[in-house]
Amino acid sequence: YFIEGVLIFFLLLNYGAYYFLPINKYMKLFALIISTLFLLVYMLVKPFILVQLMVFKNNKIQLIKNSFLLMISKLIPALFIFIITNFLYALLLIFIGAPLIIAMILIIMFQNVYSSLINVLFVINTYEGLIDKNDYKEIYHKGLKDYEESQDI
Repeated sequence: YFIEGVLIFFLLLNYGAYYFLPINKYMKLFALIISTLFLLVYMLVKPFILVQLMVFKNNKIQLIKNSFLLMISKLIPALFIFIITNFLYALLLIFIGAPLIIAMILIIMFQNVYSSLINVLFVINTYEGLIDKNDYKEIYHKGLKDYEESQDI
Protein backbone atom coordinates (compact mmCIF):
# COMPACT_ATOMS: atom_id res chain seq x y z
CA TYR A 1 0.00 0.00 0.00
CA PHE A 2 3.02 2.28 0.38
CA ILE A 3 3.72 1.81 -3.33
CA GLU A 4 0.08 2.63 -4.09
CA GLY A 5 0.37 5.84 -2.08
CA VAL A 6 3.55 6.84 -3.91
CA LEU A 7 1.97 6.16 -7.30
CA ILE A 8 -1.14 8.18 -6.41
CA PHE A 9 1.10 11.01 -5.17
CA PHE A 10 3.00 11.07 -8.48
CA LEU A 11 -0.25 10.97 -10.44
CA LEU A 12 -1.63 13.95 -8.51
CA LEU A 13 1.70 15.75 -8.78
CA ASN A 14 1.76 15.27 -12.56
CA TYR A 15 -1.91 16.25 -12.80
CA GLY A 16 -1.18 19.51 -10.99
CA ALA A 17 1.93 20.10 -13.06
CA TYR A 18 -0.04 19.50 -16.25
CA TYR A 19 -2.45 22.30 -15.43
CA PHE A 20 -0.31 24.77 -13.54
CA LEU A 21 3.35 24.58 -14.58
CA PRO A 22 4.46 26.65 -17.57
CA ILE A 23 6.75 24.04 -19.13
CA ASN A 24 6.62 22.02 -22.33
CA LYS A 25 3.06 20.70 -22.71
CA TYR A 26 4.20 17.47 -24.37
CA MET A 27 6.55 16.65 -21.51
CA LYS A 28 3.74 17.33 -19.01
CA LEU A 29 1.32 15.13 -20.96
CA PHE A 30 3.91 12.33 -21.24
CA ALA A 31 4.55 12.43 -17.47
CA LEU A 32 0.80 12.38 -16.75
CA ILE A 33 0.22 9.41 -19.08
CA ILE A 34 3.17 7.46 -17.64
CA SER A 35 2.08 8.03 -14.03
CA THR A 36 -1.50 7.02 -14.94
CA LEU A 37 -0.29 3.82 -16.63
CA PHE A 38 1.94 2.89 -13.67
CA LEU A 39 -0.98 3.32 -11.27
CA LEU A 40 -3.33 1.37 -13.53
CA VAL A 41 -0.90 -1.55 -13.87
CA TYR A 42 -0.37 -1.56 -10.11
CA MET A 43 -4.12 -1.56 -9.47
CA LEU A 44 -4.54 -4.51 -11.86
CA VAL A 45 -1.69 -6.50 -10.26
CA LYS A 46 -2.57 -5.71 -6.63
CA PRO A 47 -5.41 -8.28 -6.20
CA PHE A 48 -3.16 -11.08 -7.45
CA ILE A 49 -0.42 -10.03 -5.03
CA LEU A 50 -2.76 -9.83 -2.04
CA VAL A 51 -4.34 -13.24 -2.62
CA GLN A 52 -0.94 -14.85 -3.23
CA LEU A 53 0.28 -13.42 0.08
CA MET A 54 -2.62 -15.14 1.86
CA VAL A 55 -2.46 -18.51 0.10
CA PHE A 56 1.05 -19.25 -1.17
CA LYS A 57 4.53 -18.99 0.35
CA ASN A 58 6.57 -17.33 -2.39
CA ASN A 59 9.46 -14.90 -2.16
CA LYS A 60 8.85 -11.28 -3.21
CA ILE A 61 10.37 -11.63 -6.69
CA GLN A 62 8.31 -14.74 -7.47
CA LEU A 63 5.20 -13.07 -6.05
CA ILE A 64 5.56 -10.02 -8.31
CA LYS A 65 6.49 -12.13 -11.35
CA ASN A 66 3.50 -14.45 -10.88
CA SER A 67 1.15 -11.51 -10.37
CA PHE A 68 2.30 -9.79 -13.56
CA LEU A 69 2.02 -12.99 -15.57
CA LEU A 70 -1.46 -13.71 -14.22
CA MET A 71 -2.59 -10.14 -14.85
CA ILE A 72 -1.29 -10.23 -18.43
CA SER A 73 -2.88 -13.63 -19.09
CA LYS A 74 -6.24 -12.31 -17.85
CA LEU A 75 -5.88 -8.69 -18.99
CA ILE A 76 -9.35 -8.18 -20.52
CA PRO A 77 -11.24 -9.71 -17.57
CA ALA A 78 -8.95 -7.85 -15.13
CA LEU A 79 -9.73 -4.54 -16.86
CA PHE A 80 -13.45 -5.34 -16.75
CA ILE A 81 -13.26 -6.18 -13.03
CA PHE A 82 -11.31 -2.96 -12.43
CA ILE A 83 -13.99 -0.92 -14.19
CA ILE A 84 -16.94 -2.48 -12.39
CA THR A 85 -15.27 -2.23 -8.99
CA ASN A 86 -14.37 1.44 -9.45
CA PHE A 87 -17.44 2.80 -11.22
CA LEU A 88 -18.57 4.61 -8.05
CA TYR A 89 -15.53 6.87 -8.34
CA ALA A 90 -16.67 7.89 -11.83
CA LEU A 91 -19.91 9.11 -10.27
CA LEU A 92 -17.89 11.72 -8.38
CA LEU A 93 -16.96 13.28 -11.71
CA ILE A 94 -20.54 13.32 -13.00
CA PHE A 95 -22.73 14.37 -10.09
CA ILE A 96 -23.01 17.71 -8.32
CA GLY A 97 -24.98 18.75 -5.26
CA ALA A 98 -27.06 16.17 -3.35
CA PRO A 99 -26.33 13.26 -5.76
CA LEU A 100 -22.61 13.88 -5.20
CA ILE A 101 -23.11 13.56 -1.44
CA ILE A 102 -25.08 10.34 -1.93
CA ALA A 103 -22.31 8.95 -4.17
CA MET A 104 -19.72 9.84 -1.50
CA ILE A 105 -21.78 8.08 1.19
CA LEU A 106 -22.08 4.98 -1.02
CA ILE A 107 -18.33 4.97 -1.56
CA ILE A 108 -17.63 5.30 2.15
CA MET A 109 -20.08 2.54 3.06
CA PHE A 110 -19.61 -0.03 0.31
CA GLN A 111 -16.63 0.60 -1.98
CA ASN A 112 -13.84 -1.20 -0.13
CA VAL A 113 -15.90 -4.28 0.73
CA TYR A 114 -17.46 -4.47 -2.72
CA SER A 115 -14.14 -4.03 -4.50
CA SER A 116 -12.30 -6.50 -2.27
CA LEU A 117 -14.96 -9.19 -2.63
CA ILE A 118 -15.14 -8.95 -6.42
CA ASN A 119 -11.34 -8.90 -6.78
CA VAL A 120 -10.78 -11.86 -4.46
CA LEU A 121 -13.44 -13.92 -6.22
CA PHE A 122 -11.92 -13.09 -9.61
CA VAL A 123 -8.39 -13.99 -8.49
CA ILE A 124 -9.46 -17.25 -6.84
CA ASN A 125 -11.38 -18.19 -9.98
CA THR A 126 -8.26 -17.45 -12.02
CA TYR A 127 -6.11 -19.59 -9.73
CA GLU A 128 -8.55 -22.49 -9.83
CA GLY A 129 -8.41 -22.46 -13.61
CA LEU A 130 -4.62 -22.67 -13.55
CA ILE A 131 -3.54 -24.79 -10.58
CA ASP A 132 -3.32 -28.54 -10.58
CA LYS A 133 -5.89 -29.97 -8.18
CA ASN A 134 -3.52 -32.77 -7.19
CA ASP A 135 -0.84 -30.31 -6.05
CA TYR A 136 -3.17 -28.09 -4.00
CA LYS A 137 -5.91 -30.38 -2.72
CA GLU A 138 -6.37 -28.27 0.40
CA ILE A 139 -7.45 -25.16 -1.56
CA TYR A 140 -8.85 -26.52 -4.82
CA HIS A 141 -12.59 -25.76 -5.12
CA LYS A 142 -12.90 -24.85 -1.45
CA GLY A 143 -15.85 -22.51 -1.05
CA LEU A 144 -18.43 -21.65 1.57
CA LYS A 145 -20.25 -24.95 1.06
CA ASP A 146 -17.08 -26.86 1.96
CA TYR A 147 -16.60 -24.57 4.97
CA GLU A 148 -20.14 -25.23 6.20
CA GLU A 149 -19.67 -28.99 5.79
CA SER A 150 -16.41 -28.91 7.77
CA GLN A 151 -18.18 -27.07 10.62
CA ASP A 152 -20.78 -29.85 10.94
CA ILE A 153 -18.11 -32.42 11.86
